[in-house]
Amino acid sequence: MRRSATSIITTVLLSLSISCFAQVKEIDSTSLVNIITAKIDTFINDHDIPGAVISVVKDGELFYTQGIGYEHIEDKKKVDPIRSQFRVASITKTFTAIAIMQLVEQGKLNLHADIRTYLPANEYIWDAPYSFAIHDLLTHTSGLEHSEFRVSQAALDDGSLDGFVRTSISNQIHKPGELFGYSNKGYGILGLLIEKMSGMKYEDYIQEHILTPMGMHHSTVYQHTEENPIAQPVQPYYWDGDNYQPGQRLHLTNPAASNLNTTGYDMGRFMMAMIDSAQVDATSIISKSSFELLSKRHFTPPMEFEAMAYGMMVEDYRGYKGYNHGGGIDGFGSYYIFFPELELGLFMSESGGEENAAFGFRVIYGILDEIIEDLRKKTITNIPLEEAIEQAEKFEGTYQEATVTMSTFERGQMLFGINEPKIIHVGNGQLSHNGNIYEPIDGDTYQLIDGIKKIGFTTDANGEAKYFSERIYWTSEKIAWWQSALALQIGLGSSLVLLFVGLMIRPYILRRKEGRQLQWRSFLSLSAACMVFGFALLLTAFAFDISLRTGTPFVYKLGLWIITAGALLIALYPIELIKKWSNINKREYFWIALNAGAVILLMVCYWRINLIGFHYY
Repeated sequence: MRRSATSIITTVLLSLSISCFAQVKEIDSTSLVNIITAKIDTFINDHDIPGAVISVVKDGELFYTQGIGYEHIEDKKKVDPIRSQFRVASITKTFTAIAIMQLVEQGKLNLHADIRTYLPANEYIWDAPYSFAIHDLLTHTSGLEHSEFRVSQAALDDGSLDGFVRTSISNQIHKPGELFGYSNKGYGILGLLIEKMSGMKYEDYIQEHILTPMGMHHSTVYQHTEENPIAQPVQPYYWDGDNYQPGQRLHLTNPAASNLNTTGYDMGRFMMAMIDSAQVDATSIISKSSFELLSKRHFTPPMEFEAMAYGMMVEDYRGYKGYNHGGGIDGFGSYYIFFPELELGLFMSESGGEENAAFGFRVIYGILDEIIEDLRKKTITNIPLEEAIEQAEKFEGTYQEATVTMSTFERGQMLFGINEPKIIHVGNGQLSHNGNIYEPIDGDTYQLIDGIKKIGFTTDANGEAKYFSERIYWTSEKIAWWQSALALQIGLGSSLVLLFVGLMIRPYILRRKEGRQLQWRSFLSLSAACMVFGFALLLTAFAFDISLRTGTPFVYKLGLWIITAGALLIALYPIELIKKWSNINKREYFWIALNAGAVILLMVCYWRINLIGFHYY
């Protein structure tokens, strides 16, 4: 499927007049088109994309939009930039935030009122020790955990936003405003507020008050189903190692977080409307003052170049303020960014699966790198060497994702060291992260030694390192050595090996070589059988790909309960032996101590991944 962008794309070129960007490199329209197609060609040579679309807004007008590849590979139907509908997932959140601002303008919502003002705690599930407001939900700082396995089957059966919010589980694990923690559930709550305050279904409200006024006539937030299909859906695909295979569009009960289906042309209309709202009082969507509040830096992590506005990120790109959001679901990957100051915007979406999710992102920034002058200057460090070394030693260590959830299966990811960055002091007050060297530029911020990229840290009340931030999406919390993935792997592996030797190998050797039986062998055999059977159940469930999306199915819970029962029986074994200590063969003392230590180590590992506590959502 290798192909040239210029030969396979349907192109709608809306302007070919010679012009230049204000405060950007002087590039005529034809040269800009050449830059765009060259970038697309470069990435298509590296990534076999089934279908994609790109749009460019220039001088506040839709300048260029084109389709790439196919809507459906099977019938060779090409992507139409005006009508082919891509599912842009979390970009939907920007539209949800705009709807909230409209209701704020109408006096129906207060951004800083406790959420329970609108959704009473006795009607909804709020496992939240701290009150939070609409402002916190819009900025993903409500403290609600980020979870992939939190849509209850009851919510799917109900099919409404109200049912989703009532039945979906989410814990508050941080104080509001303390950390960024991406929350689809939070935007589901915002969608429900839109329904309650407007008296309309979320989908109807977005269509009537945002999509239609913006001229996005080929966009919708309704589910695409066989009974109610959307007009011209693009087929998502996944790569099986040899070819692209058709994927499935995931059915969601939370349209406010990720249900927008849209086209390249319509997203161009969206960026035009947003640029217009930033410059004039465009009350057909939101007022200029509301846009200023929508686009304000409401939460800024230590590295400062990226911050959270309402429903979108604020980015310092080469010295210019850009607003962006991305989205990925069902094999689709999408991204937009617009610069009101430059009257410039770019959008791209593709349908080639998770392995190509960053395709549009790279094309967009490849184009921007060609056309925008870099105004940023490298910050000069003036921190004394002794102070820099002391500071670097404080930040050195292992960090772990700070918004990790309380579910057993999600915490189990800790076993594999997922999202566990390591910061190393390499001398002279400099830090190493992912092979890059950073130097200090102030108390908590470091800058790439041969560039301008920054990383940042947050300290606690005692001045000790607490959080590490590389991008706003990823905030990690400093952990002790015994909390690391390596320590967990060693602990869990060692305890299981010791128990296997003590409870299975040694009894076999005793029986075959010495002709004697281990005391209380039936007791130990039962515990070993429980653990083997429990693991077998889990492996069987994984083999049959039983979904975890709607919570933990019974077969997983049963397997975990049986494993836990086996571990508890092992824990009781040393207690039983101590009761009859005088009757124990002296040769058993060493093995008793070894087994007891293995059990204690296993229980610590259990606690780390929440097997103790039964957080099996």
